[in-house]
Order: sequence, then C-alpha cells, then structure tokens
Amino acid sequence: MEIPNIYGDNYKYLLIIPLALVVISLFYIPQIPRGIDFKGGILVTMQINGSFDEAAASANLRDIGIRDAKVSSYDTPVGRTVEVEIEQNDNLADAERVRPVFLALYDKVTQTNARILQIESTIEHEPGNESQYASTLEELRATIAENKPLMEEKAETILKDCETVLGPIPRDFTDAESLKELVEDSYSKATEAYNGQVIGAISRNVSVTSFSFSNVMPSLSEYFVSKVVQVLTASIILVIVFVFLVFRRVASSLVVLTGATSDILISLGAMGFFGIPLTLSSFAALLMLIGFSLDTDVLLTMRVYKLTEGTPRSRAYGAMKTGLTMSTTTMLAFIMLFILALITHIPLYYQISAVAVCGLIGDMISTWGLNAAIVIWDAERQVTK
Repeated sequence: MEIPNIYGDNYKYLLIIPLALVVISLFYIPQIPRGIDFKGGILVTMQINGSFDEAAASANLRDIGIRDAKVSSYDTPVGRTVEVEIEQNDNLADAERVRPVFLALYDKVTQTNARILQIESTIEHEPGNESQYASTLEELRATIAENKPLMEEKAETILKDCETVLGPIPRDFTDAESLKELVEDSYSKATEAYNGQVIGAISRNVSVTSFSFSNVMPSLSEYFVSKVVQVLTASIILVIVFVFLVFRRVASSLVVLTGATSDILISLGAMGFFGIPLTLSSFAALLMLIGFSLDTDVLLTMRVYKLTEGTPRSRAYGAMKTGLTMSTTTMLAFIMLFILALITHIPLYYQISAVAVCGLIGDMISTWGLNAAIVIWDAERQVTK
C-alpha cells in the first residue's frame, strides 16, 4: 500500500500534534512511578497453591506496620504467582546508610592499631630508637582517640535500629573486631527477621510453595540514580558532538536534536500516563530510543539537505517512506515482546516492550511531523534566498 504524501501546501499544520503531545507529556512526566531500582524497597515473588485474597494480604501487612504495599497476583505457565512490593523498613534503611560510615571508621581504627603494634614491636627489638618513633606514635594514638568513639557511636546507631526488629541486643564486645562481628551479625539477623515477618504476613491465608526476595536498599538505589545521571549526561554529550560533526551546520544539528528530545519526552509522558515504572530496564529502553530517534532524524535531514533531485517536500516524503518501514518492522517486533510479557507476566519484557512501542510511535509523530516540517521550511527558505 502506497503511503500518502502528507507534505502538501499545509504541511506546517503537522507541527500541531507533536507539539501538543510534548506539552501533554510534560504534565505526565512527574507522575512516572519509580521502580524498586530507583526508590529502594523489597519485591517478594511467591508461587502459591489455591486462590489468593489480595485485600487480606494487604491487611496482614498492615498488622505488622507496613502501610504502603502493592499486592498483585496472576496466573503463569508454572502456576499462580503473587508479587508484593513494599518499602524498606525505615530502621533497617537507616542502618544500611550508617553501615558504610561504620565500616570506614572500623578500617581506619584497625589499620591504625596495626601500625601502632608494628612500631611498638620495632622499638622492642631495637632499644634506643624510642625518640625516632615518638611523634609518629603520638599522631597514631591521636587518630585512634578521634575515630574510635565515632566508630562506637555509629555501631550503637545500627544496633538500636536492629533492636526495633530483634528486640534487646547484648553489647558483648571487647575490641573493634568483636564490635564489627556484633554489628554485622545483628544487621543480618534483623534483615532476615524482617523478611520472615513479611513472608509470614503474606502467607497467613495461603499455601506458599516457593518465594524469592529482591531487596534494594536506599543506598544502592541512590547509586543507581547517580550512575543513570552519569550515563545520560555522557550520552547527550556524545550525541551533540556526533551530530555537529556530521552536519557542520547549527540549524540542521538543532533539528536532529529537537527530534530526539521530543521523542524522549513523549516516551516519558507515556510512561507517566500508563504507569510504566522507571527501572533499569525501562531506562535501557529509553537509551535505545535515543539511538533509534537519531537514526530516523539523520535519515530525514540527510535526504533533504544532501540530495539535490526533486523538491525538499518530495525528498522528505521519500525519507518518510523508508523511515516508516524501518519503524513499523521494529515496532512489530516489540509488540510481539509485549504480548509475550502479557502472557508470561515477566516485568523485564513488559517494561522494555511498553517503553519501546510508545517511543517508536512518538518517534513517528515527532520525526515525520515536527522535524520534517521544520526541515522542509528551512530547506525551502534556503532555496528562495
């Protein structure tokens, strides 16, 4: 079937739909739900026998102090599956944030102590060299005096957080090593106990055959966010450099970047509208869309600016036929993945395919509506100069 040529006398009206979608997307972008990867929390996946009452499970979780829980169940080829997404326990999350500070202080104290013992052993075997090491020993002992109380303070914070789950914890330690063992053992037991409480609450009215935990602490989610920002920044810089090197013209380069930006904005707006969570998987799909959007934008811009036969409108039409064929075949592949995700209920497949399909639709609209209209107008303006 022949694709109709939409670049007639009123082609500038093509700007309306993509610009409207971008404006609408700006409203929905703040509503994008963050997945566990970016907000931290616990995802419990269970295989069960029999029916499952989501309301009863939510009530059981409220009984142990978990107010905000997302409970869902569905049938899979291997049986009935239940997924429960909850926020991390506040006290355990606080303990997790303090642990790196405690461990850093522990390393400093133990390494300093080892250095002191080494110097004292040297003095013992080489009498008469006390003055040579006196200032060094003084500095090292000052370091111990400064950092040991801080280490014990952080340890106490972690132990108190663990006590909210475990109950009273005896402070039976004699040195830094035994203190570390106490802290790590208490934190491990508190985490296991909390996970056990969650499983016990969910399985109170159902038979659980197997279960798994996906536990992302706030510190790890903050790490993910920082890495995402770094990757996104690097991607944008590389894209800008590449586009300017290819076209060597500000107007052409801005058109390409405008198309990629509008495509991503429309994709993010669709995520907010449909409730697709922002996870590492969906973020990877967004990065893929940046590359695909640049592909179609460069195709359009190269055809209109670099070729000479025909008019700018006819060249844009030819590029559109090629670009739509590319986009359609790619979108069909992701639609099949989306259907597979609906059948298997695999979140990874759903997030990637849903973002890809929304992004490819947005790319068609922004490239062949917004970008094409701007490119044709600029090319015709150059011809009439």
